[in-house]
Amino acid sequence: DDDEEELRAAIALSMQPAAVVLGGAPAAAPPADLQPLPPMGVEPEPSAEALSALIFGAAPSDAVLRQWGAQGVCVAAPQAEVPAGAVSFTAGLAQSQGGPCAVLAAAQAFLVRRLLFDPSPAAPRAAAETAWLDATPGAATGLAAVDALRAPPEAVRSALLSGLADVLWEAAHAEPIAAEAAAVVALPPDDALPFVGSAAALPALLLLHRERCASWESTRSALTRGLAALGSEVGALALLCSALLTRGLCRVAAERDDTGIPLVDPIHGHCSQEVLNLLLVGQATSNVFDGERDLGGDIRLRGVRARPAVGLLSQLEALRYLEVGALFKRPASPIWVIASESHYTLLFACDGAVQEVSALAAVEE
Repeated sequence: DDDEEELRAAIALSMQPAAVVLGGAPAAAPPADLQPLPPMGVEPEPSAEALSALIFGAAPSDAVLRQWGAQGVCVAAPQAEVPAGAVSFTAGLAQSQGGPCAVLAAAQAFLVRRLLFDPSPAAPRAAAETAWLDATPGAATGLAAVDALRAPPEAVRSALLSGLADVLWEAAHAEPIAAEAAAVVALPPDDALPFVGSAAALPALLLLHRERCASWESTRSALTRGLAALGSEVGALALLCSALLTRGLCRVAAERDDTGIPLVDPIHGHCSQEVLNLLLVGQATSNVFDGERDLGGDIRLRGVRARPAVGLLSQLEALRYLEVGALFKRPASPIWVIASESHYTLLFACDGAVQEVSALAAVEE
């Protein structure tokens, strides 16, 4: 019937091969046939009920609420013993729950990006600034990169705060830009910690204590003041809420392919692709291919519109369930979130030259 034909068409499109990048050239430019996105007006005042329903749906399981009510964003203790020939990595984030792993993976990616490639971690950076890969003074190369991997706690903390500020600032300024673009930092106050209520009730508290930030610097300052809340048992959920409030619930709904399902799986607690895309590229789109795909009948599937700061690779592409576009494969920084069927991890290099591909190798790919 018509529904089956439409599904087959969507699957066939998702399995088209990715664009070939030749000779180590920069990532493919955004597709030229993208429809321009209309400017967004002022977002209506969000409600706690709408924010909670967007994340968890109407009936999340108790296990999911426990997962999301017990995961902070904080640095793990370094390994006591390091294998011979390995480098001690002091900037890893601690994970105790499975559900929020997409939030932690994105936070880890932007932490590493700041730590390795930014000599001024307390200053803003454009999302896809290619100068990060240049051999400029302070760039992480050779022994400097090794030193960055075993950075002292203060440097790691600074990189984490700057990286999270980058995430929220990009969510505020990715197209379409709102009439009054600003980042929103929504963290529980120190006197509300530890948070003892249900994770589904946290949005009500966050809306009372959210801070609207008109600059990257004020965004980072607000995160610095809320460092204890970020590391608390609701830190990961509060970071997700901050990103959603920054983007705006109406914009998030407009960017998704299907608004009928929550952003967090109500049974297993895993994040949808929209959550990861929001944190990596600032837009809550549902796909990882380049640009948009028109299926006809006013049905458009949205993917990645511009070269991101951090990339994404997926095990599911090897199984031919989806296609990761050239934009995600060749980000501005040599850092990739790696997606599997049930978990995320991080792959990164200390030198942007790892992205160079010969013409012959590109054709073979």
